[in-house]
Amino acid sequence: MAEVLAKDRHALKGCFLLGCLPGLSAMETYRNIRETLVSFRPRLDIDDDISDVLEDEPRSSVREVSSHTGPSFATIFRHQKESGRTAEYGQVISHELTDSQLKLSCDLSQSLLSRKRNFDWILDIVTGNEKWSLYVYHTGVLDDDEPLTDQKREMHEKKVMLSVWWDRNGVICYKLLPDRATITVNLYCQQLREMIQFHRSLRPEIDHSVLLHYNARSHSATESRNFLQAQGVKVLPHPPYSSDLPPTEYHLFKSLQNSFAGQKFDDRMQVKSYLDDFFTSQPAEFYAAGIAQLPQCWQDVTSTQGQYITY
Repeated sequence: MAEVLAKDRHALKGCFLLGCLPGLSAMETYRNIRETLVSFRPRLDIDDDISDVLEDEPRSSVREVSSHTGPSFATIFRHQKESGRTAEYGQVISHELTDSQLKLSCDLSQSLLSRKRNFDWILDIVTGNEKWSLYVYHTGVLDDDEPLTDQKREMHEKKVMLSVWWDRNGVICYKLLPDRATITVNLYCQQLREMIQFHRSLRPEIDHSVLLHYNARSHSATESRNFLQAQGVKVLPHPPYSSDLPPTEYHLFKSLQNSFAGQKFDDRMQVKSYLDDFFTSQPAEFYAAGIAQLPQCWQDVTSTQGQYITY
């Protein structure tokens, strides 16, 4: 059915008009037709799409998986439940890692622990990651002679992608992506270029750096690897399927998330202003402490035989 409607726009228009007959709005009709088309997709196709997203971001929320794959929140949640994956704190975590994945995580963590006699080398690490952030904004209609009251306001949630780079001294640069934008390989390479320029300007005394980033698809793509190699940036090996280990996740984003509690923003500019204040208000010791926890994280990986770690 989906293939037929995709090829016959007249049939699709007829379905849309038929959906409007019971008095549904255009948006409700669209959602109904979208659900119908999705339901005709082979089950394995949807499961494969979900697996691809979780391979890149194992701790993605159900809503984030839905935004990347297309099916609704309810469809993703049902597939996740039927496939044995469990949701924890709004996130979807693979039920279990394979033996080969566990072994690879342990081996890489052990190699990082035995890299040198001491861990002074981690002071050269530059790290970063991306995170979806929600902010609340208000809309309303203003009459010339009547002020906007609370009853006329309508609250909405919007999701924005935050990309941030930092080291033991503080944040090097960050960016809020346009609404609904995601990280592509080309965009990631552009961000790397900007980060390297900022880093060399802010830290002229550092003649080399070691980059630690998660193994997302855009991060590990051939274009990204080639660009970093051309720039002379060394990339620190990172255990696969370990989105819980980067310092940005367990330290910076965790602290930022806690500070967001109870906050409401009217627009992106207020979000940016809040981020500016948050990043600049943290002392250098705060950022250094996040980097300093890395050896303990690697030790935890080997101690738990590669299982997920909650900090």
